[in-house]
Amino acid sequence: MKFHTLILFSIAAMSSVAYGENNPSSEQAGWRGDVELGYSLKEGNTKSKSLKTKIDTHYNRPLWQYDVIVQANSESSNKVTTEEEYRFSTQANRDLSETGYLLARSAYDKRRFSGFDYELSASMGYGYRVFTTDTRTLDLELAPGYRKQALENGHNEEGVILRAALAYQRQISDSATFTQSFSVEAGEDSAESISETALKTAINSSLSLKLAYLVEYHDAVPAGTKHADQETFISLVYAF
Repeated sequence: MKFHTLILFSIAAMSSVAYGENNPSSEQAGWRGDVELGYSLKEGNTKSKSLKTKIDTHYNRPLWQYDVIVQANSESSNKVTTEEEYRFSTQANRDLSETGYLLARSAYDKRRFSGFDYELSASMGYGYRVFTTDTRTLDLELAPGYRKQALENGHNEEGVILRAALAYQRQISDSATFTQSFSVEAGEDSAESISETALKTAINSSLSLKLAYLVEYHDAVPAGTKHADQETFISLVYAF
């Protein structure tokens, strides 16, 4: 199956069921999300700065949840850009029970100065809510799919993947929340993983301060490129 056909099939399959729901409750439906802005500046022998922007939105309706995430990261040293990345992902979850749900996900990742030009992936699978309480949630997901990677040298790599993901959240206090997310995409020739550990503290009802540690690892990379990237960010988050 061609890659673009798989993406269209994933979107169509989830959408057809979504619009087939009877009498959705408008009171339960609605948008919510976060707008995040992080910035760091280092001065000394070298002068570098990093900028991170992220929009994380969710739309809920009976039996359904839709997630859309847009993210941009950049880093420069002595006024020369050393890193630039753009990410876009969508996911639709359809509840089967209180603990289980079906999911369809697609993602696009554009990276400069990494040896990769861009990456496209699409997957469909199953999610399980291990527990959901007033203070803690834990979700696990497993989804087979297809991935295409375009290298900066013009070479393309594509094939079947298996994606696994974990999302944990704990309300530490009335104003502080701890989150841990982890995902891995493994193919026949390569695997990559992303882990984010974060602590968010509310300033008021809409604004929060977030401290996050991000690790991104690729086991197969072009020559001269590091396998792992690590970042620590302090961000201002606006909830809507």
